[in-house]
Amino acid sequence: MTLNKCTICDKETANKCAKCKSAAYCSQECQKLDFPLHKLLCSKMSTFLEHNPRPTDAVLALLFPVESMNPELFWIKKTSGYEFINSSPGMKKYIEDAHMGQNTSRGDHKLEVFMGEGSYGREKANLCISRLMHGYQWTDSGNVVSLAKWVGNIVVLRSTGSGRICQDAYGDVTVADLRFALDFICHGVQLYEAEDVNKFFVRDEKLWMKGVKISCSGDMALLGQSQFRDVLVSRYNDICTRSRHQPTSTISGHMGFELMVMKCGWHQIIREASKSGMKGLAHSPQVPYLMLNAAPDVDNGNWGVADPEKWGTGIDPTVLIVRKDMGDITAQQIEALVAYCKDVLHAAMKGNAEHGCRSTDERKAIVNQYMTLDKFRMFFETFKKKKINGGDESWTDAALPQVPAPERAELPKDIQFQLMMRGWGA
Repeated sequence: MTLNKCTICDKETANKCAKCKSAAYCSQECQKLDFPLHKLLCSKMSTFLEHNPRPTDAVLALLFPVESMNPELFWIKKTSGYEFINSSPGMKKYIEDAHMGQNTSRGDHKLEVFMGEGSYGREKANLCISRLMHGYQWTDSGNVVSLAKWVGNIVVLRSTGSGRICQDAYGDVTVADLRFALDFICHGVQLYEAEDVNKFFVRDEKLWMKGVKISCSGDMALLGQSQFRDVLVSRYNDICTRSRHQPTSTISGHMGFELMVMKCGWHQIIREASKSGMKGLAHSPQVPYLMLNAAPDVDNGNWGVADPEKWGTGIDPTVLIVRKDMGDITAQQIEALVAYCKDVLHAAMKGNAEHGCRSTDERKAIVNQYMTLDKFRMFFETFKKKKINGGDESWTDAALPQVPAPERAELPKDIQFQLMMRGWGA
């Protein structure tokens, strides 16, 4: 097939990889971005073709093997008559009960991705996908993409678009198709959290923002997680697509960077430990301070307390936090804000009265005096100095949240539509 568009950005180009001639790039920057993934097949392509002559009526296919870390190439024979390739002997060698391929296209690259019908909950996690998607998650419970969605052997064919039962229904895959297949497999991932950088999957940064998790006691004790941890959050995440249903921190709203807070699912390790009788895994005592009710016109009994039916119940999972305006937030900013809510605001909101501040005017005065960005800035700088003086150099460049958040690039219309449909539960 003709490779006339950049593998990364789709710009017109005639510059192909000098080694494999099977992927094109418009610039050194795009080639550098693709290289960690590209090199997994670049040399392998020419070696495979040299040592594995094409069988009669066969096309080149791509395999994400279930028990190997690297993608592979293989020949698969075309079908004839009314036989679909998903039930052919060549496919059954890798997938016993392959469903009809899932279609994806990018320009003139049309692919079909095949997986077993009974794969969900039955097959082993795909080690190749696990490696390529290290750190990316379909859920907020710490289960990586391969454990949640793509399992068993995964086969990719290049479709010619002429129909599945046509003799020429499929053509040879290219090295560029490895990128396109991975982009399809990873479409809609919700979260990224990893200590080491994943260089295989290239994020569309317009779709991602910095968020924070506050870990429950189980995440810290059994998973070794920090109490406050930085994550990257996709616009496909439920906290964003269903933002109107998410609880918010009214205190942060008064300061100009309203925070949405969503409870995460329990990690499988935490579930199993709890079932075995291990105690003390479901506590998150910091979160209720962030969720203190700071609405001045609220009923007096609810002022200055977190909803006891939602927060501090004794069964409290890790929470995910993002800004409602889709700006960035960091673990240091959340740690300082929680400390401010706990050490300063909680006492101020409680007041001297036995049941808290009774008048709306008193509550408004507290909001105006304490719940401003300037007031938090003073606390933040003092908190930061204590951290640095205590030997934590990671706080050296810590800064307040930007208010207002920098303007984000507008999303393409098709992505806006997808996000809208997810928000409606489609």
